[in-house]
Amino acid sequence: MANNIFQKLVSSVGSAMSKFIAIAKFEKITDNADPDAPIKRINNMKRIAVMIGLLILVLIIVILLLRGCQGGEPPHGSVDIPGNVIDPIPPVVTPKADLEFNNTNAEENLSFDVEGMNGGDSKSILYRVKATYNSDFVLKYDMTIREDEEFQKLAEILKIKVELVKTDGDALLYDGLLTDMSAVEIDLNADKDTTTEYLFRITMYLDAPLSEQYYGQKLIADMSWWIEEQDNISIANNEFTTISKTIPPDPPAIIPNLSFITKNEGDNTAFDMRHIMNSDSQTRYFSFEVTHGEDVKMAITNAIVTDSKLKEVLKVKVELVGENGNTTLYEGLLKDLNVEHTLTKNDNNKTAVYYKVTVIADGLTEDYCETKLVCDLSWTLDGTSEQLKVPSNSFVAYDKPVTPPDPPTPPDPPTPPEVATSIELTAKDGYDNVPFSVDNMLPGDNATQYYCVSVTHDSTETVRFYINVDTAQNLTAVMRVKVEQLIPDAEDKILYDGLMKDCTAVDVNVTASSETVTPIYYRITVYTNGAEVGNEYAGESLTADFSWQLQ
Repeated sequence: MANNIFQKLVSSVGSAMSKFIAIAKFEKITDNADPDAPIKRINNMKRIAVMIGLLILVLIIVILLLRGCQGGEPPHGSVDIPGNVIDPIPPVVTPKADLEFNNTNAEENLSFDVEGMNGGDSKSILYRVKATYNSDFVLKYDMTIREDEEFQKLAEILKIKVELVKTDGDALLYDGLLTDMSAVEIDLNADKDTTTEYLFRITMYLDAPLSEQYYGQKLIADMSWWIEEQDNISIANNEFTTISKTIPPDPPAIIPNLSFITKNEGDNTAFDMRHIMNSDSQTRYFSFEVTHGEDVKMAITNAIVTDSKLKEVLKVKVELVGENGNTTLYEGLLKDLNVEHTLTKNDNNKTAVYYKVTVIADGLTEDYCETKLVCDLSWTLDGTSEQLKVPSNSFVAYDKPVTPPDPPTPPDPPTPPEVATSIELTAKDGYDNVPFSVDNMLPGDNATQYYCVSVTHDSTETVRFYINVDTAQNLTAVMRVKVEQLIPDAEDKILYDGLMKDCTAVDVNVTASSETVTPIYYRITVYTNGAEVGNEYAGESLTADFSWQLQ
């Protein structure tokens, strides 16, 4: 209402001013026509000035009243509440967070699968986790070991390092035993939709030499990233195993084999008896080499090819020739020959066998004149297809039986040849006899090679192993070697365990036996003791010669 009054007063003052200006212009124009015009104009202007002054006074009063209404008591019939501010009501936002892996790199976000862990071994994998959130949250990470009892032993020593990879420097979130780790946390802060990618480096490692109680141990664990009451992602079945106790490879399978060998002229030839008289005889020697990895039976049989009644009077004696005398295996009719004996397994997996076979005519009469018998003699390894045959053994009776002369004296059995003593490295499956070539050894590392030394001898011998190494090389102060003899069907024997430079005389005795070749199996391990090796040995190298010698 006051505003309306004010506007009307302003309008009146404006109108009066307009009239004053208009009158002044008109009277100026008419001054020349009326001689009294100046006096009239002065009077009119005075009246108008009085009127304008009154209007201005009224205007000032109204302005004062309006100021009083705004700063003092409101006029009767009106209410004024100043300082009212009304803001728009913001929308309600629901806190939410999502997690997912960024799988653009095939070498990231993988499960651990680590076999044959040893002291000092480690493996790292990167995990790229993308978090989308619109409020304040906490991102958590943890790795949980399966509760199976078989996994708890390795848990005693397996360690984990969790790092957050950043451009301004990596942040270490945890480093220690896996069993001691609680969930690591990262704060997420936002008041609007926000997406952040985090790159985690997870390293699993063993930082100490592995003792025997931890050989062959296994552990399975599951790892997860999550936000409470929101989203979670995980990678299950992370598997870790330690090395097993070093076991020498099984000797190669021995395939049974039977072959002729010739010790003396005339060995392994068929019988050829002609004009047989009563008590006539003939002797042949048969020599074989038998390859066998276990006890095996040798069978000796006869198969008649051309039959006659001469078979009733021909007898045979089969003897096994040995160093301490002959052993009779069979003595009876030739037609009934079917005998076997056992060859015992030995370290050389080979047996030389010598047989003396004698055929005798016993009870020959005129009824047998001009009769003929042909047969085949066979030697067979029982349970195998290995067989050697001496065919076409021929026996023909004389046309008129007479008293035969005394039989000739059979020759002495063949004398085994003298054995020349020697030594050589023999490569077999698993025993390759190759030199060591080890790079980038770390404290506590080790490397192993297998060697087979064959000794040819006919008496007790001593084989000495020794290492030639230049002690001027720095690593001789810390490089160690362990020499073991692997004995089939017996416990391994430690021959030496100490500094390589001190390994100068490691002896093994081999005794004389029926076999002329004796193999000796070695396992040699070079290693460093982690407590002895410091940075002063970094980049050092060592060269050594391994030697075997007959004493």
